[in-house]
Amino acid sequence: LEVKQSELNTVYFQKNVHANRSLGATEISTEFGQVNSGSFDEKISIAQAFQFPVVYKRQKALNEQLIKTSQSNELLTKKEVKQRLAMLYVAMQNLDAQAELLKENQAIYQQFLEKANLRLKKGETNRSEVPTAIIQLKSIENQLKLAQAELDNSARQMQYLTNAESKIYPLKEAINWATLEDNNTVSNEHPLLKLAEETIATSNLEVEVEKSKKSPTLSVGYSNQSFSDLDNNRYNSFQVGLQLPLFNKGINSSLEASRVKVDLAKQAYQIQAAKMQQEYDVFRNQLTTYEEVVNDYEKSQLPAAADLQKTINRQLLEGEINFLDWVIMNNQIIEVKTNYLQAKAQREQAFASIAYYTKD
Repeated sequence: LEVKQSELNTVYFQKNVHANRSLGATEISTEFGQVNSGSFDEKISIAQAFQFPVVYKRQKALNEQLIKTSQSNELLTKKEVKQRLAMLYVAMQNLDAQAELLKENQAIYQQFLEKANLRLKKGETNRSEVPTAIIQLKSIENQLKLAQAELDNSARQMQYLTNAESKIYPLKEAINWATLEDNNTVSNEHPLLKLAEETIATSNLEVEVEKSKKSPTLSVGYSNQSFSDLDNNRYNSFQVGLQLPLFNKGINSSLEASRVKVDLAKQAYQIQAAKMQQEYDVFRNQLTTYEEVVNDYEKSQLPAAADLQKTINRQLLEGEINFLDWVIMNNQIIEVKTNYLQAKAQREQAFASIAYYTKD
């Protein structure tokens, strides 16, 4: 919907391309009565004012430039929507992964709750195991409900951004960022910078249009009238005039203001470019850090957590540790896996952020 609105804005400027380029109103007048003598006479006149061709040329250039500016804004809107989609999709994949982890832990605690109930009936365990397992299980179930609700809300937002007929959920496959063009600098073709360039061009043309207001206006006219005292013939005459803007203090003021506007547009471009490069460098540093953290999890912490999971499960079944000790260590394993998913999500967000500053 946002993209469609920006497209309609471009259509508006395209339809308005002839604005301020038309000739002024044609003046038609008549005089009748005792105009030239005591006899009744009549006079018909028609007059038209013209701007010099350079005025229309400059206004045409400005109108066409406004179309280009709107088209750049349209590209920027598409880029920003695409960025929001990427960030939202990455967040949804993280929510989905967290939900899967919670389901995995839910199944584990469900199994141990069943076993704890059997041991309690046989008198092989104390009464604290069952309540502890129930508390842990209910906590996981509540977290799962929250994660699924948030994922569902994100799917609705994805539906809105894509103008789809139904909710959209993420795939399990990881995003392939290998095709991401990364030159360590912000692309000069970025729509935000292109829009700033078009704004400079628009401001320059506005200066030229203001200059045009100092141009004289040419007027031509034609009259046809009678002289009843003389004869019954009608007589023609032509008029040519020139309107000069002699008192142009207001025009000069607007002209100076438009020149300042050009300087503001140029400065805004420099500020925008520097800001984007600074943001890009921050995301690059974040990406490097998150990649190191994710690699550490995948190479050392996750394998260690998997080994620990097998060990404490065996020890619990063999009676080497009690259930409460198992819960403490199992929660440590869950924390490692949760932190891994969070680091992975932050890395993906950094990738998505960098994609915004690179060329499509």
